[in-house]
Amino acid sequence: MAIIGCGGQGSIHSDAYAQLPNVQIVGCCDVVPERAEQLASRYGAKVFTDFREMLTSLRPDIVSVCTLEGQHADATIAALQAGAHVLCEKMLAA
Repeated sequence: MAIIGCGGQGSIHSDAYAQLPNVQIVGCCDVVPERAEQLASRYGAKVFTDFREMLTSLRPDIVSVCTLEGQHADATIAALQAGAHVLCEKMLAA
């Protein structure tokens, strides 16, 4: 699974996913590289600053979209088009 948006909500989502059996966090993406790096280091995941690049490179089965509300729709649509199951933080779109 992969996280798009590695701030507060991304951290909460990743902690929950990390507790599930047979789930591995493989990618963390944020426009602020340091946030992605910090979260990825907790799980041995790859770091990205472009969610489209992450989706193409990793092809995750599950994606949690934890960006700011105005960025939810683009990231969610791209993840769905990449074939992932998606959990999007509220609101789906501004």
